[in-house]
Amino acid sequence: MRVRIALYGVVLCFCFAPIVSAQDATKVDPKHYTVVSENDQVRIVKLHYGPHEKSVMHSHPASVVVPLNDAKGTFTYADGKKEDFDLKSGGAQYSAATTHLPENTGDAGFDAILVELKGIQPPPGERLLFQVHAKGDQVYTCKSDAAQFTWTLKAPDAQLFDKHGKPFGKHFAGPSWEANDGSRVTGKAIANLSVDADSIPWLLIKIISHDGNGVLSPSTSIQRLNTEGGKAPASGCDASHIGQEVRVPYSADYLFYAPK
Repeated sequence: MRVRIALYGVVLCFCFAPIVSAQDATKVDPKHYTVVSENDQVRIVKLHYGPHEKSVMHSHPASVVVPLNDAKGTFTYADGKKEDFDLKSGGAQYSAATTHLPENTGDAGFDAILVELKGIQPPPGERLLFQVHAKGDQVYTCKSDAAQFTWTLKAPDAQLFDKHGKPFGKHFAGPSWEANDGSRVTGKAIANLSVDADSIPWLLIKIISHDGNGVLSPSTSIQRLNTEGGKAPASGCDASHIGQEVRVPYSADYLFYAPK
């Protein structure tokens, strides 16, 4: 439930700035999709499907859906392929940009909040390669600048796991990501989105260097999503703690993209 509360908190402070798209769900299917609020980083859309109702073909940018009740249904994609979905209330699920036709196959209505991401989307000419899960620490050092004492990020220190939970590699200073096959990339954050006040922000990262040859070699962009924890302490950095390090546990998903 933490994710849902955070998203609703964001809605309250948005200013409006419309999206225009030929396949915008709110334009071609206003019965099921209603814009709640929008700014230059995200658009919040409310979904409501009655039992056995379906939409028309439409598109979404990279998004996070927060189901408000359990639901089962089917997606039909632009190429004719179909995929069943089973969503659980209170969860949060990321979806890459897509064009589809959803159908609620259940006997009960389905309600959800869709958060369409704008500011941290990968370039339109890129495709998703794979996703890994990170678990570890954000390492901070107490520093001073003009009599101001702050916890400054030194480096991430995390292990990476593939979709099956098997070790994939590590994430460390650079920031860099290294796979077990020896391939490594280093990136630079170019956009961010604060979703949860208690966690580090979501990021769009541009890859600026490659090393080795392997699974990471084709990648050109990375998204950091679904973060939990990792924020610098709010206190404890003062003149008596200069140079001291603190480790703050965090987890996140990293999505790697490459040219289509």
